[in-house]
Amino acid sequence: MKLSIVIPCLNEEVTIKRAVQTAYLSAKQLLKNNFEIIVADNGSTDGSLQKLSKIKHIRLIHVLVKGYGAALHFGILSAKYPYALFADADLSYDFSETGKFLPKIDKNFDLILGSRIQGNIEKGAMPFLHRFLGTPVLTFLIRLIYGIKTTDCNSGMRAVKRSFYRQLHMKNSGMEWA
Repeated sequence: MKLSIVIPCLNEEVTIKRAVQTAYLSAKQLLKNNFEIIVADNGSTDGSLQKLSKIKHIRLIHVLVKGYGAALHFGILSAKYPYALFADADLSYDFSETGKFLPKIDKNFDLILGSRIQGNIEKGAMPFLHRFLGTPVLTFLIRLIYGIKTTDCNSGMRAVKRSFYRQLHMKNSGMEWA
């Protein structure tokens, strides 16, 4: 199995190094050398780029279109492996959880959603009202209407088959992309 890990970055000076290190160590343990880490920078001005320039095991791309969705979009499109796993650089998701996605990738799923509800909710990843009202209600409606077996429709840690992603023809560049 081969996997691309995409980390969007916009002014993540405080957390970017740790996010990349966690992603690298987890992928190295699980996948040996069959992975890449792409950091899709979206115009950082805070020192993130200086920290990234000292990290050997990444491919840094500069995304000129502004927005979270644009950073992920161009990161996924530039990935060289069949699947791209992505999560934010702010440590609200733990890249050491990468192994939980691999059985679903082995089964060739198009899209795999992480779940904060069934796993650990990192500090700052989910405000109280989102955790106990917004996400559970929206997830229930999605399960009911579309028959999708998800427990956290808003999870920011996901894996997507690149061939499937290209068929989606994503257009939004902001948070609505998620």
